[in-house]
Amino acid sequence: DETRWLAMAWEMWTRGELLAPRLNGAPAGAPPLFFWAVHLGWKIFGVVEWWARLVPALFMLGSLLLAARMARFLWPVAGLHARYTPIALLGGFYWVSSVTFLSADMLTVFFTLSALSAVLWMWRARDLRVWPLLGLAFGLGLLASGSLVFLYAMPVALLAPLWARGTLTMPWKYWYADIFKAAFVGLAIYAAWAVPASKIIGVASALSPLLSPLTAHTLDLFAGARPWWWYLFLLPWLAFPWALWPLPWLRFWHIRREPISNGLAFCMVWAVSVITLFSFFEVKQPQFLLPLVPSFFLVAAWLLLDEEHTTHDHSRLISTMIFPLILLGGLLAV
Repeated sequence: DETRWLAMAWEMWTRGELLAPRLNGAPAGAPPLFFWAVHLGWKIFGVVEWWARLVPALFMLGSLLLAARMARFLWPVAGLHARYTPIALLGGFYWVSSVTFLSADMLTVFFTLSALSAVLWMWRARDLRVWPLLGLAFGLGLLASGSLVFLYAMPVALLAPLWARGTLTMPWKYWYADIFKAAFVGLAIYAAWAVPASKIIGVASALSPLLSPLTAHTLDLFAGARPWWWYLFLLPWLAFPWALWPLPWLRFWHIRREPISNGLAFCMVWAVSVITLFSFFEVKQPQFLLPLVPSFFLVAAWLLLDEEHTTHDHSRLISTMIFPLILLGGLLAV
């Protein structure tokens, strides 16, 4: 994947065709924003590899700020979880290792979180004028990853009555009108690139990221078709090594009979809806779960650091990280 993405950036650079991603002269059917970000650095620093590798890291840093902002929207009571959510993300092996890959996946994460942050802003502030920002996030997300940004953000926005229940004076008909207006703005931004690009690479290639966003992530070299349960198999690795810590699991079990907060419901709807949707696609890749990683860490930081949970299961040996290490050491000894 790295050589393919970098080859497309280099071919656009040598041809001077900023609108048309190509691979070996043929239209690549890939969205252009990642290559534009690479070209911006190349114009300043020259054609160097380190800038291309720095682009995903820069968008990752922006994603950390957006995750902290989402934590404040989800649980507005002052607490440490919003401050430490970015640190928890940086401690996740899958999250950090993905930053080292030269690809557009972190751009997808950034604009997905931008769209969801705008959705939460609309909900918390009851300000229906936020939809232009949501439309901008959709538009840039379409230019970064095609319609994947819709697949990640739209289910959460459309299922808002499930996680925003109890919200007083929420005009749902205006809510859905603004969501679709934002989607229209996003499509208009995408059309601003697709229309002139179609004159160079053809209409089919210009619409490919919109109509078949998974094709840019498939290679004939490897089999992309996997069974429906494959994403469920990968879930325990998303939050590794934090998933081994028993304390958040014990606190989650402790609150199982309490009313589900809006923040927890949001993260559950976000994760379940997207995993269910992507399980229907034949092509499955590990990086498709990357935009879901913040949902798990948002909940984990809330369980670990919110003052309401600090008295639950904190002093028990079974809740410490020592316990799984003892079990692992015993298993290795056997």
